[in-house]
Order: sequence, then C-alpha cells, then structure tokens
Amino acid sequence: MEVDNGLDHLSEDTDGAFAGDGSLDASSISSFRNRSLVWQVFVKESESEYVKCTICGIRLKLLSGSTTTMLNHYISKHAEEYQEALTSRVQAVRTH
Repeated sequence: MEVDNGLDHLSEDTDGAFAGDGSLDASSISSFRNRSLVWQVFVKESESEYVKCTICGIRLKLLSGSTTTMLNHYISKHAEEYQEALTSRVQAVRTH
C-alpha cells in the first residue's frame, strides 16, 4: 500500500537520515542521523538478539545492529504509521 503525502522528494536511508532536494540543511539532518524511525515502534528485548514491533507484536532478529529488516517491516506492514512518523520528522526538521 502506497500513501501519497507529497514527500516524494524525500527518502529515509537505513540510518534514519533524509536525502532530498536540498531544502534541509546538513546540521538539521545530522541531528536525526543516529536514530532511525524504527526505534519509535521497535524495542530490543533484553538479553536477546531480537526486537519486537509494538504495533503488531512480531519479533525480528536484530542482525549486526542494522535497522534494515525493521525498516522493511515498518514500511510494508505499517505503511500508514510509517508515513505519519516520516511526516512528523520532516516537520520537526523544518521547524528547527
């Protein structure tokens, strides 16, 4: 399911940073680079190599600390929630 929110010129890389049309300055982008959007909906299980989606409860194996698997799940299974989080992040960057 694809949601059109008018943000086609922006995309999140696997680290949670934005690449776009140059409208966002590098310092604003770098403040978000260390925290991917997936950590808003996934929690790491203590003493485990698994993370749990707080939306649907699925457990995914955390591979080498990469957020790619979580991001793919978030986008494909919770597209509406992902678009809302992405929009909120863009608005937060633009207001700073």
